[in-house]
Parts: sequence; C-alpha cells; structure tokens
Amino acid sequence: MVARLRKVHFAVAVFVLKCFERRLVEARGIEPRSDRGQLRV
Repeated sequence: MVARLRKVHFAVAVFVLKCFERRLVEARGIEPRSDRGQLRV
C-alpha cells in the first residue's frame, strides 16, 4: 500500500514538474527539447 502511494506521489510530482518546466520554457520562448530534456530520460 505504501509502495503504491509512493509510486503515485512520484508520478504526480514528475507530471507537475514537467508541466511547470514546459510553462517556463514557453514563457522564455525556448523549445522544450533541450539538453536538460535528454539528461532527464
């Protein structure tokens, strides 16, 4: 149960981070596919 909660929490955190980063990138006018994107895979 705890493991499942952690997985869900991690997935939500990653999703929020990606959305937040995408918003920052769009605000700056830079393409989402950057060097940082490759490192995160």
